[in-house]
Amino acid sequence: MKNAKSMMVAAILSAALILPALPALAGQAGHRENPGQHKGSEKGHDKKLHGKHNDGDRNQGRRRADYRRRDRRDEQEHRRDGHDGKFSRTNKREIHKDLKDVREARKDVRDDRGQLRKDSQELRRDRAELRSDIRNGASRQEIAGDRREIREDMKKIAGSKKELGQSQKQLRNARRELKEDLGKR
Repeated sequence: MKNAKSMMVAAILSAALILPALPALAGQAGHRENPGQHKGSEKGHDKKLHGKHNDGDRNQGRRRADYRRRDRRDEQEHRRDGHDGKFSRTNKREIHKDLKDVREARKDVRDDRGQLRKDSQELRRDRAELRSDIRNGASRQEIAGDRREIREDMKKIAGSKKELGQSQKQLRNARRELKEDLGKR
């Protein structure tokens, strides 16, 4: 009797779970893809590839690109010597100098971040050493020495943060100068 009741409950539960999924499962039974063809071929999307072409359709993209290029060239004003006056040697030199300054400033920021990371790791190690010394019952002089090292590490971190801020400010200024020189072109 107990077995029959559990079978009935299991049947009702499985029916309750399967019943909402029946419409979705019914649509899957008759659908089969043709694996040998492009999926869009049944819908007619490939007609443009296999139909008759005229020369206008085949070269349309290329002609459009040439047309755009000609329009852009017509909009620019050129002098008789072939220069448009936007680029000069001094501008190029300034731009190259500014690019070099930006690269150097990025390197400085990267180096300062590395130094700050090293100082932070040193502080973490010193704090762990102080905790272990306190747990192990070290002498007062050793604990005082550990605390002194932690204070020194905090000063190093403050100095590293200050240097990093200066380097970031220098990078912002170098980027601003580069942007201004590029705007002059």
